[in-house]
Order: sequence, then structure tokens, then C-alpha cells
Amino acid sequence: MQAIKLKSRPSNNYHCFEGVGRHLWREAARGMGIPRDEVFGNGTNGYYLKYLIDSDNAAMNTGGIFNPRETTLPKNLVYWRFISTSVHNRFGAEAGLQGMWWVTDEDFKQLLHHAVQTDAPLAEVAAKALCIPPEWGDMGYVIRAVLNVHLKAWFGQGKPATAGISVGNPNWDPAIQPAVAGVPGLSEHLNQLFIPDPGHVSGPQGKDFKSYFRMLACKQASKEYSWSHYMS
Repeated sequence: MQAIKLKSRPSNNYHCFEGVGRHLWREAARGMGIPRDEVFGNGTNGYYLKYLIDSDNAAMNTGGIFNPRETTLPKNLVYWRFISTSVHNRFGAEAGLQGMWWVTDEDFKQLLHHAVQTDAPLAEVAAKALCIPPEWGDMGYVIRAVLNVHLKAWFGQGKPATAGISVGNPNWDPAIQPAVAGVPGLSEHLNQLFIPDPGHVSGPQGKDFKSYFRMLACKQASKEYSWSHYMS
């Protein structure tokens, strides 16, 4: 009987920057709505990438990064990720390692410094500066993690975002659904990181999950401004 060869887990995410995967993940980084179940269609001219359709029959496009650029993230450095209180309480902090949106140590320090200067909760500052609508989560916790391997990422400044409708949709009513458009003087200096495939999730919300990151700490993103609080 012939032995069954099991597919090995990649040692990094470089494969996400090759072939059709490169286009797929860059579109996701741009904030384009990509369906979860059936990503590609087969047309008369071959396969094509599918998009979620907005109410104006155009492709859904909300949030994401202006002109995503490719970069390589060095291993053994610290990166930060905000997660919602509901995710933290329901699935635990480790589930946050599955997420693809991160910021560098330097950019986290900028967010914390702005919170100090404005006497505002870190969660509130991060949500506004990173263009996160409240419907996407309250940014109630922040994860500090170290990267175990070299990874590639898309990076750049965040775009204005709304939940459920594209900012350019003619049916969009800013009075009903205002866009989160960043913090002047801060957001233009922040680079959001979109890291495709941060660990090959093999089960829902953390089951059998192995991340490229190693958790160092998870803290509430409250009005606690001391650097030692977030570093402990």
C-alpha cells in the first residue's frame, strides 16, 4: 500500500506573494471585499478574482491600505495587534494571533504617545488613527508578540472606512454611517501591516492553530499610559 504524503506546513508566508496569491492578498490589503467561500470564478477568459458586491453593484471597498507596498518583516522583533473585547473574552488572547492586521513597535509607541498627549483611552486613539469603525470591534485589548520567522507583509497608510458600505458608494450617507478617516497629524505617519496567512488556521478561532508569532502579553487598551504597563 502506498503511503499517504501529508502536506507540510510552510515555514513562512512567502507563497502568498507569488502567482495569483499575490494579487489576491494585495486586493485584500487594499480593503477590497473578497468572499470567504469561493474566491475565484471561471470565465471565458480563464479564472478571475471574485469580489463582494456593494449596493451600487460595484465591488465592495472599505478600509484597507492606500497603495499597499511589499516589505519583509525581520524575525525576533516585537509587533502589536489590537483585538476586540468580545474576541478576547470568547476565544482568549491567543486567538488574536490569527489576525492579519498589525503595527510595528515604533508605530505602537506613536499611538501611545498620542493617547498621553490627548488624555484619551488608547483603544479610542487606535480605532480613530487606524480607521477602524466601531462595528469591527472596540479595540479593547492589545497584543504584544514577537515574530518567530521572517514574513512578508503589505504596508501603508490606512484608508477611510465604514462598516458594510463603500465610502465611494453613491448610496452612502455619511450622516447615518460616518467614515472613520484617521487622526490628522498622526495617521499619515503610521504604517499598517497586513500579513497574509499568519499561520494557516486549521480550525475555527484557534483550534489546532499554530502561529508565526509568539505571545508576550495581552493588555487592556485603557487609560493606562505607562510604558511599563504594556511591556510587563
